[in-house]
Parts: sequence; C-alpha cells; structure tokens
Amino acid sequence: VQVGAPLLGVDENWQIVVCNQPAMALLGLEGSAPPIGKPLAQLTNHPILHLLMKADNPEQASRGQLTLPNGSSYSIHSTLVHGLGRVALMQNISEMKELDRIKSEFVAGISHDIRAPLTAILSYTELLERFGELNARQKSFLDNVRKSVSVITGLLSDLLAIGRIEAELARQHSLIDVEEIAYSVVDMLGNPAELREQKLSLEVQENLPEIMGNPYRLRQAFTNLVENALKYTPEGGDIKVELLSKDDQVVVCVSDNGIGISKEDQDHIFERNYRADNVLNSYDGLGMGLSLVKSIVEDHNGRIWVESTPGEGTRFTIVLPTYRDML
Repeated sequence: VQVGAPLLGVDENWQIVVCNQPAMALLGLEGSAPPIGKPLAQLTNHPILHLLMKADNPEQASRGQLTLPNGSSYSIHSTLVHGLGRVALMQNISEMKELDRIKSEFVAGISHDIRAPLTAILSYTELLERFGELNARQKSFLDNVRKSVSVITGLLSDLLAIGRIEAELARQHSLIDVEEIAYSVVDMLGNPAELREQKLSLEVQENLPEIMGNPYRLRQAFTNLVENALKYTPEGGDIKVELLSKDDQVVVCVSDNGIGISKEDQDHIFERNYRADNVLNSYDGLGMGLSLVKSIVEDHNGRIWVESTPGEGTRFTIVLPTYRDML
C-alpha cells in the first residue's frame, strides 16, 4: 500500500494484513520481511496501539496517541474497513505538539499577568467599605465589580484547563481504577453536599474492569459533573454516582433530582460557552465546564450524553472502553 504515513491493518483475528514501509520503520522493523499474517502481539506490545486495534465497538472509529521511546509522538486514527479489518493510520505530530507546548506556556503566562490586577481590584473593593458607609446603590456597584472579577477569574481557569486538554505535550495514559477516582471525588464533595443537606451517594458494581487513561483528567471530568449536580439541585436533593460494567465498557452515571434541562438546551449543552436558559440569571457560570468534560471523555475514546426532564432532574452518562490484557 503506497501511503506516506504509517499504515497498519489487522483482520478480525488480529492478524496483520497491512503494514507499509513507514509503519515498519516506526515499529523498528526496517530491513525485515513484511509481517503479513503474523499476530499483532508479535509485532508490537504497545498498550495504546493494541487498545485501538482491538476496539470493543468495531463500527466506531477510535483515536489515540502513541509516544515512542525517542520522544516522537504519533496521532493514531483507527477505523473499520469492511472486507479487510481494522486499519490504523498514524501521523507524526511531534512538531505540532511542541508548538502546542509553547502556546500553552504563553497562555499560562498571560493568565498569570491578568490575575495580578484582578486581585488588586478585589482588594480595593474591600478597602472602599472600610473607609466610610456606602449606600445601597454603591454596595450594588461593588457587588457587580466582584462578580465580574469572579467571572474573569473563572474564565481564565477554564481556558487553561481546556488548553491543557487540547495542547498537552505528552498525555500520560496508564491503567486506571475508575472506582478509586469516583470514591475520591465523592469524598471531596461530601462536605459541600452536607452543608446543603443534600444526599450524595456512590454505587459501584463489583469487579469493575480497569481502563486505559489519564487519572487526573478523568478526576476533572467526574468532579465537574458532580459539582454541577450539587449546584443545580435544591437543598435536600439527591445526587447519585453509579459505576457499572456493560458490554466490555465502563459506564459512569451522575444523576440528580434538580432543576433539569430543556430538550432544546440538551442539544447544545456540550458546546463551549453555552448556558441553558433556566440558569442564565440564577446561577453563576461560564458554560465551559461540560465542554471540558466532553473533551476529556473523547480523549479517552469514550462517549457522553445527557437525559433530563425540566423540574425533575438530570442524568449524565459516560461510556469508556475497558482495557483488557490482549497480549
């Protein structure tokens, strides 16, 4: 197959059916005979490549990144080709990753420079109240200034978080115990729930399989969903986190009996900067949290969706592929 980028293909039994010269060079097989007919495990033992080539859902395209010992990075796109098998096309993105790193450092520096004057503004608002009594209108103005500073600070934090998802130099994926991450998130948010007299519970199916991913990023996603549930559920409400295994996938559900989301808003809820009509004037926020969650889930070759009824509650479901010993 004459393709400039590395191309690797396996049949339904994970035997090599395509391996062009760039792929052989990438995998250190230069000078060897083409490995056609050999098992994938005999060609490479890289866990990310195995996970993508043996995706649980053969109809679903999978994406990932492969980092070689020499530090070079490759983007992998694996998809099903009917009559052939699953094929992975690999693209060298080392230079692009370095540019992304430079951009990320630049954004972080600008963020730091902006935070300093924002802190000064907040300090002055506090000093104003110490130097004389303020009337109701003046206090309202100060409250608006504080809220605006809070919005800008939150915007900077979310921009940095999304930037790290999209432009991270090396995504370190490892085997993850999803149950451990969920317990840590529920434990951390237990006190805020108690203060609002809310019931925050966790249900975990036994023998939950591990997944391949980034524990820090998944913790971000879970935390964001649970915090949203706490935020949009009235005092005394119930929030439940459920973990289970289904069809060789890990399913994570975060449900509540809060204010809910309209059908019209559900179609846009994962868009960046989008906020539902029923929260615009009553709840603080920038509409970037769910966009961040979606980025994290997709980075792990997973899917996320929402089911909700206004006035009754909301349920977010995440489905992540499991990692099984395929060698």
